[in-house]
Amino acid sequence: MLRGTSSLTTTTATTTSGALIVSASSIGEYSVVVSFSGAFQGNVATIAMNGSPVQLSSILSGDPAHLQAGTNSFVIALPHSGTNYTIGISIDNGYQGSVSFTSAIYIPGAPSIQNVATTATVITFSWSAVPNAVQYIVYLNGAAVITQPGTTAGIGGLAPNTRYTIGVQAVAPDVV
Repeated sequence: MLRGTSSLTTTTATTTSGALIVSASSIGEYSVVVSFSGAFQGNVATIAMNGSPVQLSSILSGDPAHLQAGTNSFVIALPHSGTNYTIGISIDNGYQGSVSFTSAIYIPGAPSIQNVATTATVITFSWSAVPNAVQYIVYLNGAAVITQPGTTAGIGGLAPNTRYTIGVQAVAPDVV
């Protein structure tokens, strides 16, 4: 993660339904990798997103029309960031499973630090708001020292006549 920008890390959610295990990983703004495993050699899978049939973006392993034994993985395009999704898998032998998740929210750009003022032992400053950010992490010499929703901060207890590096990172909503 670069200082001044934020993104969500990959998360995994897994549910089980009998012998069908469904998981979502690499959850991004507009795509997700959905995998399922079980003894389904030659079976057919129907894949739905929020109850509607899904067009697969790419097939990583397996083929929904002729499943392989073990794990079958597909990339599914997501129409909106920051949205709740449920991916359902139905196998023609009666097994069903699903996984629910929320797509990531991208935070564009980085806060721009401005209005820096100092005294012998305090640095105060502000920064530009970043769209979709819910809070900001303030860094002093690379270490996080403040987490807050506002766009101004003051750091005290500093040594006089010392050079400090300050940074601000925008944080996305917790959507997973």
